[in-house]
Amino acid sequence: MSVEENVTGAGIMCYYDNRNNSIDDLENDILFLCLIDYSNLYDIPKGTVDPGETFLNCAIRETYEESGLEYTDFVLISNDYDHFGDSMAIFLGELRTKVLLNKSIFIKPNPKTKIIEHKGFKFLSLKNIIDKTPDYLKEVFVYYDNFIREENV
Repeated sequence: MSVEENVTGAGIMCYYDNRNNSIDDLENDILFLCLIDYSNLYDIPKGTVDPGETFLNCAIRETYEESGLEYTDFVLISNDYDHFGDSMAIFLGELRTKVLLNKSIFIKPNPKTKIIEHKGFKFLSLKNIIDKTPDYLKEVFVYYDNFIREENV
């Protein structure tokens, strides 16, 4: 079975590189958009791939559905995804400064279930995320933090 056949979910790891301190009231580091679930654990915008949907289209849809972010709010680093765990295709997207300044992110209810799956969000560096992240997402945060630092994305 190919990797593609195993993938059932997709999302976008959204980040903002604030190492140059362009936004004063945020930490001077690489900051990830962390959705906060009702157990106070951090999550990323992601969800189930619908029948006939591409992984990228799923990731874009889920990011919009869970955070209100539209495709134009970030720069997709690549059309390629990274495979995590048994079933996740994750893309990397750098948020535009205006998104943070205009506070364009808002938590929305799931359009199918009408349930609000997250109670809020934060922009946090890896060191502030790792202890409050489910195990299956820790490798995702670590991988992308290292990738951004090494590649100078």
